[in-house]
Amino acid sequence: MSGPKNKESLPCPYWDVFMVIRLKKIKYDINVTNIRKNISMVLDTHRSILFFI
Repeated sequence: MSGPKNKESLPCPYWDVFMVIRLKKIKYDINVTNIRKNISMVLDTHRSILFFI
């Protein structure tokens, strides 16, 4: 866990901004991994279709 150890070490507005940025980054990372999984699944299905033809 990066960042401050406890909420009290930062003023509230800064803490809120910090958390929003972290949540956005986490969502972005999840989206990227999902897109990669989807692409690999599509490629796998195409390979199997080509294999069966």
